[in-house]
Formats: sequence, C-alpha cells, structure tokens
Amino acid sequence: MAGQERLSVNTAAERLGITPDAVRSRIKRGTLWAIRRHGRVQVVLKDPPPRRPAAGGHPTNGAAQEAANGAAGGAVERLRGELAQAKRRLMELRRERDRLLQQLERQQGMLDREFALREGLQKHLDRLSERLVSALPETKDDPVEGADQLWRRLEKQIERMNRDGPEGSR
Repeated sequence: MAGQERLSVNTAAERLGITPDAVRSRIKRGTLWAIRRHGRVQVVLKDPPPRRPAAGGHPTNGAAQEAANGAAGGAVERLRGELAQAKRRLMELRRERDRLLQQLERQQGMLDREFALREGLQKHLDRLSERLVSALPETKDDPVEGADQLWRRLEKQIERMNRDGPEGSR
C-alpha cells in the first residue's frame, strides 16, 4: 500500500515525538490506526512524515511543525487557564463549606443552651407547683380547680383594695 508505513509502538512514538503510552492511548481512542500481526501491534501511519536528516540538516516541514507546536501551545495554555479557574472555584467552595460548618456549630451551641434553659425552667415550674399544692391544700385533688380558686381569691383581694382605696389599706 503506497503512502502507508507499519511501525512498532516504540518506533511510532519516536517518529511522532510522543511516548509509547501516548501511542497506545491514541490507538485506544481511535486516533491512530493499528493492526495486530503475529501477536504484535503495528501502528499504521498514513503519509509518514519525512525522516529527519542527519546531523546539521533541517526537516523540510519545519514551518508546519512550528504551526502545530503553536496550536498545541495554545491548547495547553487554555487548559492551564481552565485548571487555574477550577482550582480557584475549589478554594471558594472549601471556604464556603468551612463557613457553613462554623455557622452550624454556632447554631448547635445555641440549641444546646436552649434545651438546658428549658430543662431548668421545667424543674423550676415543677418546684413552684409543688409549693403551690402544699400552700393550698384544697388543690391536691385537682390542680386546675385549685388554680381557679387561687385566681378567685386574688380577684377578691384586688376588688377589696380598689373598693377601700388607699385609705382603707392603712
């Protein structure tokens, strides 16, 4: 077949200026064509590039090689920019995560304090209820009725104070 050359992976890597692993990767991706012959992989290069001349010579396609290098350099720079942007975004997300964790810790602390205060308040209310029951023996059977009786007593005392006025309280 004219215009084609079959090379080993290592030779193709040298010819293309890349590593043998890169050649294998390109074969897997389908960007390089290869065949297996007698248990060995042969890379098929179409229109092989001219061989490099002996020492001191220059390749005939130097301008094309420079253009390819320039295009690859642009792609590399673009990828570096994207990588830098992704790293900045990652740092922003980590700072946001840390901020949210601190806020969560503060809220958890507030909840813990609230529960402790509620527990203390409930204990205090229980002690006051016990004192009220002991002060008003009639409330022992029905605490609601006892509380109602207490309010009625307080209302009567307030009425007497209002009726008698300041002079009557002396």
